[in-house]
Amino acid sequence: MDKSRIKFGDKVKLDKNDKKIIEILQKEARLPVTQIAKKVRMPADSVKYRIQRLEKLGVIRFYHAVINFPLLGYPMYSYTPISLFAMNETEEKLFINYLISHPQITWVSKTTGNWDFIIGTCAKDFKEYDEIIKSIRLKFIKFIKEFETISTIEEFKYDMMYGLIE
Repeated sequence: MDKSRIKFGDKVKLDKNDKKIIEILQKEARLPVTQIAKKVRMPADSVKYRIQRLEKLGVIRFYHAVINFPLLGYPMYSYTPISLFAMNETEEKLFINYLISHPQITWVSKTTGNWDFIIGTCAKDFKEYDEIIKSIRLKFIKFIKEFETISTIEEFKYDMMYGLIE
């Protein structure tokens, strides 16, 4: 299974040191273990073990850089919720694989409620965004019921959930 995918199961028990390590990694994932150890006031070997344990348990799914898309020529970042007519499992896999394989679709999430999926898309302009959405609509014409476009103007928070850890 792809490590980047959300894993469900029993709640993992964490102590205050695990929580502090996660907080540090979310803020500064490139920090060497020795510096994390100093901040947590633990031996480096213990911190390394805890990080490996958190990775093995799936608490830490992966590490990544948060890209500033406009500085790379993609000033239009849009979320597109999509509502579908019923699909069988094979058709849904084809749909998901198509979305995942598209280089300008950077985020794909299966959701509940009025929308079945939400995708994040990087584009150079509205025309390019329209071409991406049109390609999805044409390929899956008999399944797409409705979609909407929500373009990002400015971000104020990004995935820093360490404060929620109990």
